[in-house]
Amino acid sequence: MYKKIERLFDNEQIEELLALTKNTKDPYLMFYYLAGLMQIGEYNIALSYITEHQMELYNFDAPQLIFGHVDILMELGELDQALNILKQYEDFPYFSLETNEMIATLGEKVQKRRKEKVEERQLDLKEIERRFFSHNHDLVLSALAYVEKYYDEAYIFILQKVLLNHPSESLKSYVLYILKSNNHDGIVQINKFGVITKVNPAKLFIPHNTAAQKAVFTEIKRISDLDDDVNFPTVINDLVKNHIFTIYPQNYEKKDVFLLGQIFNIFALMISGRPVLLPEYFDEKNLDINEFDTLFHKYHFDDFFEKADN
Repeated sequence: MYKKIERLFDNEQIEELLALTKNTKDPYLMFYYLAGLMQIGEYNIALSYITEHQMELYNFDAPQLIFGHVDILMELGELDQALNILKQYEDFPYFSLETNEMIATLGEKVQKRRKEKVEERQLDLKEIERRFFSHNHDLVLSALAYVEKYYDEAYIFILQKVLLNHPSESLKSYVLYILKSNNHDGIVQINKFGVITKVNPAKLFIPHNTAAQKAVFTEIKRISDLDDDVNFPTVINDLVKNHIFTIYPQNYEKKDVFLLGQIFNIFALMISGRPVLLPEYFDEKNLDINEFDTLFHKYHFDDFFEKADN
């Protein structure tokens, strides 16, 4: 019987497992019944089952029961109840060293998640601004993630400061994209590469989705198909995606697609450890160095690659 139940669990045949173990009095199989309920997300039924059979399960394998009980409560987001349950288990009989260690470890885990949850939902405007302009990369990203998840028009004042004053061009672009995603229909100012412009996020295009940008992706696919390096398509695609976000809200022009492909090809080769001798490359591809230089500055590749190197 044990092997059959184990096989059912391993093969994710949960309904059959539950039918066979629902009324069992064998603690070993009772744990499998409980695991089956958790596997299919029936957390409330699992909690009721634990309440009904708590002592049998505890006496058979206390650490396993405590871990499962707390895990269920965390899945349900009942973090305070999870802490209360751990305190209750501390007063249970037959207290072993293993049980003690389990309770301590789970207590730390629940407290950490509880702290994260509180911080996640209670960042005030001052803290959001502090994080955005922190020199700590992780704090900056946490502010960005928070604003994206809990977007509110009350954040506009802070986001306007970021758009004008933050040193990261790509961060400013992503903030603008968040405003676009939330259909912010109002004028904001953005400082891109030292030039301040006014834009209405609701009326902007979606990055990676314009006709010209799609044409660039088609062009770099053509270039990638001619390259023998299996990693090259990933390198050059990532380069284009990052560049699009770095210069947003600027868009490509269709007339520049071919030469943009050549620029991305040159730098993807360099990133891949295959440096290019530019004079020979220009001769081979019959490229005009002046057109190349014009496009290089037009789309801010100088700043883009300088930031990538740092």
